[in-house]
Amino acid sequence: MKHHPINVSGKTRKQVENELEKLLKPDYLLNPQISVKIIEFYQIKVTVGGEVQSPAIYPFDTDKPTTVIEAIAMAGWFTKLARKSNIRLRRDKQVFLFKHKDLTKPEHKYYQFRVQDGDIIEVGETWW
Repeated sequence: MKHHPINVSGKTRKQVENELEKLLKPDYLLNPQISVKIIEFYQIKVTVGGEVQSPAIYPFDTDKPTTVIEAIAMAGWFTKLARKSNIRLRRDKQVFLFKHKDLTKPEHKYYQFRVQDGDIIEVGETWW
């Protein structure tokens, strides 16, 4: 039996099962019954800092994409000094600027903005 490596990154459990079935069906099994169990998901790490309750590096499983607002919630939400109109996300050489209200409006383009491995989110401070 030949070994056929398959890439499962970014695929659902069902997609992996279907791909394995296609590999086994023509040459090895007449009616393969495939069941895939996920033991552990790869975790991405996102830094959330500035004016949040618990600044830290947070791990997120890749099985469920995480939004910027969810990452801020994971960090305990905003402090009293947070400037909610000054949320900055650094990704490699790019910088994205957000306002809290834009991240919570379904019609806004940043509503479902997903974090990626290595992102740095910083919530600015209100100046009195």
